[in-house]
Amino acid sequence: MRLVKYLEVSFLASLAFFGTAFCDLPTLNLEWKDYHSEAVDNVKDVMIYRNVRFGRPPTGTFRFKAAEFPDKDFDASKDIPADCPPIPAELLKSPECKAGSSLGFSLELISDPVAQSEDCLFLDIYVPANLTSYKTPLPVVVWFYGGAYILGSKHTGKAQGMLYRGVGAIRSAALHGNGMIFIAGNYRLGALGWLAGSYMEKYGTPNAGLTDQRLLLEFVQKYIQQLNGDPTNVSVWGESAGGGSILHHLVARNADGTIRDPLFKKAIVQSPAYEWRWDREGKLKNEYLRFAKLVGYPDGDFESLQNAPLEKIMNASIEMACSDHRNGLFPFGPSLDGKVITEIPAYALGKPGHYWDKLESVIASHVAKEASLFTKGLKIKNKEDLSKLASLTFPDQIWKVIGESTIYFQPRPWPLSNRCIGGCHTCYTDIVQDSMFMANIRGIYEAYEGRCYMLNYHWPLSDAAVHGTDLLLTFIYEEIDLEELAKDLDPDKWPIIRDYLAKTYQPLVKATASIFQQYFASHAVGKSPSQYKNTEATDWPFPVDGDVLQKGVMAVKFSRKAPGSFTTKGGSDYETRLETYKFWLEILEMIHNPRTRASAQSEATDAQEVVGEKEEL
Repeated sequence: MRLVKYLEVSFLASLAFFGTAFCDLPTLNLEWKDYHSEAVDNVKDVMIYRNVRFGRPPTGTFRFKAAEFPDKDFDASKDIPADCPPIPAELLKSPECKAGSSLGFSLELISDPVAQSEDCLFLDIYVPANLTSYKTPLPVVVWFYGGAYILGSKHTGKAQGMLYRGVGAIRSAALHGNGMIFIAGNYRLGALGWLAGSYMEKYGTPNAGLTDQRLLLEFVQKYIQQLNGDPTNVSVWGESAGGGSILHHLVARNADGTIRDPLFKKAIVQSPAYEWRWDREGKLKNEYLRFAKLVGYPDGDFESLQNAPLEKIMNASIEMACSDHRNGLFPFGPSLDGKVITEIPAYALGKPGHYWDKLESVIASHVAKEASLFTKGLKIKNKEDLSKLASLTFPDQIWKVIGESTIYFQPRPWPLSNRCIGGCHTCYTDIVQDSMFMANIRGIYEAYEGRCYMLNYHWPLSDAAVHGTDLLLTFIYEEIDLEELAKDLDPDKWPIIRDYLAKTYQPLVKATASIFQQYFASHAVGKSPSQYKNTEATDWPFPVDGDVLQKGVMAVKFSRKAPGSFTTKGGSDYETRLETYKFWLEILEMIHNPRTRASAQSEATDAQEVVGEKEEL
């Protein structure tokens, strides 16, 4: 009864705060079009400026090039808003395209956009309905969505449109008398957004999707004051590929080699993910040529690719995505380009002076089982299976060094077939999780110690807290029917979460989501996640430093009382151990420094020969 009363009070309080009638909100006057606010479906306290163009069409000679604002004489009056063409979500679930693995829980909550077009650089701006009542400029949150850099959009019609609306965030700020503006925008996906390598460096722009995100941030700086937004108080939030993108913005460089201002002061980084893509003259160039061949231009002619029909571009992207996805990998994502992105973020964050050090504060978050879905269907029964998969990511000389790590393998002279700690499949899953996820999380902490809050997400239970499930508590709001939401989930794959979304748990889940969102909103509008939180919820301090971070890591677990789902007492974050991060820093040093690589390779070979065996790892 107390829980229901709390929900009624909190929700009614937010409505009361927005109790003023929908006053005329400002018009957003851009050189290419004026935009007006409209209602967000059945939500009465939040308004939206929908499908605001922020970039010129990245088509024709602008395909594979950096994003730009539209020309001043650009006519946007006939715009047909669309999302960037993804690799179809349903195709990624099909038997011909997967090895039983998954992109994560988010794949269950998103649908392929009905309107798809290469001309897709549009954003949505969510504002309080009583925007004009605020006398001082409002903090701004920019959301970067996830989807393995091959799918996703600023908004999806599935899951009752819950993703990626700023309703919950704006309400959470309002509960404490604060205002907030929330923005979500599209960025290019797949080959259109993430081709790289030396050929692209010469003729196009590697990581074009990253330039879309940068342009969105520049848009905020240039125009958000028209809506009483504060361009000096911008936070960026992102999950999965969105979180990985944030890290790349933190290590991006100017033309003179200095670290570039990322145009945000705070960040919330949830499950930041990206594959390490560094071999510009080798693997990345070969991927470009492979793509060009699939489109129909085996010589790699860049202008021909710019003018190729979109259907051929997408068919080639799909072929590459399916081919790699069968091995639990993805062919597209941020890559080193020698100019803007010169170092892998997990490496740069461990090197003072190699990242933007003026970030005011950051929340770094991960779920209990980041990699389990990505490797679940892979057949890894022995050393040959393990080596085959690992070689797709790591060159042989680096894999040999990993094979000597006592973090994942029993020390010699155990035969390799028996050396995988926990079995070969578990070993591979741990390697993927630690290198592609946890190294990023610990790297954030090391770079911003004393400014970094840590979150370990185990809700509702550890076994169910897989990649992407934290989107539920991040975006659920009062009008969402959780029972209907559960119907979007495969009952065989998500029985635990479906049970927790059942009708009897709806009030509890929504109360838990409200507290979760209040922490996030407080971080954006205040000085800490605890400044404007639910009064019954625990304070959230910085963690105590050590190999294992302790006593400050916010653990999120199920409790029958919503505030009890959040605790910093006795929790230790073993997934982000410093020892493991230092190991991966050594591997990254090998990648960035060929001399170190040669030395490490020699040491690994010597270690094999000492015990009289020189087996393939």
